[in-house]
Amino acid sequence: MYKVTCTGAANAAVANPCNAGARVTVTVVDLCPSPGCTVTFDLSQQAFSTIASLDAGEILIDYQLEALWNGGAACGSFYTVTCTGGTNETPNPCNPGTSVTVKIVDLCPSPGCQATLDLSEQAFSIIGNLNAGKIAIDYEL
Repeated sequence: MYKVTCTGAANAAVANPCNAGARVTVTVVDLCPSPGCTVTFDLSQQAFSTIASLDAGEILIDYQLEALWNGGAACGSFYTVTCTGGTNETPNPCNPGTSVTVKIVDLCPSPGCQATLDLSEQAFSIIGNLNAGKIAIDYEL
């Protein structure tokens, strides 16, 4: 089970998409592989409307690696994340001059998460090439 919170808009069309402080607990029941699913979680309409305006379309969410999680102390922290390079042969893995600010809302433990920060697809696409899949990052609190 995952506790999911809206952390911001994936586009500028909806200024304040999140229902402040709202959180929903969801259970993963099936894999929705790419290219069919382009989001971290494909929430039901009921779950989505609990944490955000249905007009938002897509929202940003984030998970964090256990070492940074610090027993939950990092929950609610904001990190500014920048792509610094590729980790594979994908050309142009970074969107130069960009960064994204994400809010830590939950832990994504190993072995499921193999990265420092597991960004939502929307947050990742702001700083990097989605085809890269994984990128090297700098981040600061």
